[in-house]
Amino acid sequence: MKQSLSHVGNVLRSTNRSAAVTRSACQLCQSRTLSTSRRLNNAAVSRGLPVPRPDYSSISEDPEKAAVNIKRRRSPLSPGHSSADSFVQEIVQLHEEVRSLSNQVKELRSERNTLSAVFSNKKSSQEEKEKARKRAEEVRSHLQGQDGLETNLAKQEVKLLSLGIQLPNETSSEAPEGGYDACQVVKTSHPDLQETSLPAADHVDLLTKLGWLYLPSHITGSSWPYLVGGGALLEMSLTQYAISKALKAGYELVLPPDVVKSEIMRRCGFNPRDAGGEAQTYFVSTSTSLSGEVQDGGEAESELALAATSEVPLAAYFMDGKYSVDRLPKKVLAFGHAFRAEAGARGRESRGLYRVHQFSKVELFSVTSSSDGQSDQMLQDMTSLQWDILSDLHLPLR
Repeated sequence: MKQSLSHVGNVLRSTNRSAAVTRSACQLCQSRTLSTSRRLNNAAVSRGLPVPRPDYSSISEDPEKAAVNIKRRRSPLSPGHSSADSFVQEIVQLHEEVRSLSNQVKELRSERNTLSAVFSNKKSSQEEKEKARKRAEEVRSHLQGQDGLETNLAKQEVKLLSLGIQLPNETSSEAPEGGYDACQVVKTSHPDLQETSLPAADHVDLLTKLGWLYLPSHITGSSWPYLVGGGALLEMSLTQYAISKALKAGYELVLPPDVVKSEIMRRCGFNPRDAGGEAQTYFVSTSTSLSGEVQDGGEAESELALAATSEVPLAAYFMDGKYSVDRLPKKVLAFGHAFRAEAGARGRESRGLYRVHQFSKVELFSVTSSSDGQSDQMLQDMTSLQWDILSDLHLPLR
């Protein structure tokens, strides 16, 4: 089995912010240029979504680790940053500035409350009240206004968020770096499996001869297959089999929507690019226009997207929840459809059902604690379950 471990960072949880900061953050999310499509960039942000909250403290504690993760994942940097190290260093510096400004704002607000108590206290003399009034005006001047601390804090928080949300999810140090040639084979099933005398045939030839696969190009375009007869029954049987195995392993079944707000897609970090840089997200529009033209920032801009994986609606399902450690892990499995534009050149290795625009999938998903090894253990449990499913079907795997 090709060993690949990863930890998914939580950027969907809500955070306490002033109204000004929340509004600014939403405007920021609308104007980002990080995703693979202008539609995804310009999609309206729902007011019901919490502001993303990257873990700036852990980044500041170990900036080298964050920079190495960017390099290992070959994540693109926003314009103006020449290296991952300088990018992370700017985040660390901004985080320190935000903390400093936040402390100053808290101190002045606390002082303002103390001064207000002087006015409300009947025992305060006129001289004390006058002194408090003058100081209150000074405090208000420091806090409010175009150059006030509150305004500056809001601007710096938005600037910090614009960089923080560009950070990729953390990759485990155990994951080998590089392409398929760097993968480590740690286990192989059916080592004594003998080749049969059946003639070699790929799945397209086999399913076509059986009448189980229909690949038209004049209905929806290329790579939108029909599974017919035994092909359809085979997929449904495999789906039911996988679900039954996961249910026995303690997972709860969820049937999520296949459509989500495009901002949810972006916050989950699903920003794949083809080699040519083409977008790979399908969008849903209620417009009656068939021209397909979408103006940047215009009202015709679609806010909904077809989910590229059921991980996205599942992550959104849990995004507002708060769970005590003793109630974790939360284990769910989903059956849904994945939609991916998958633009680019195609060859024999990706023909047939290997690279299609829509496919069904049974997804394992969990919410775990990251501080006690629970996350790593859950990944191992998921791997073991998948191994059992494929092994019981007598499919060779590694």
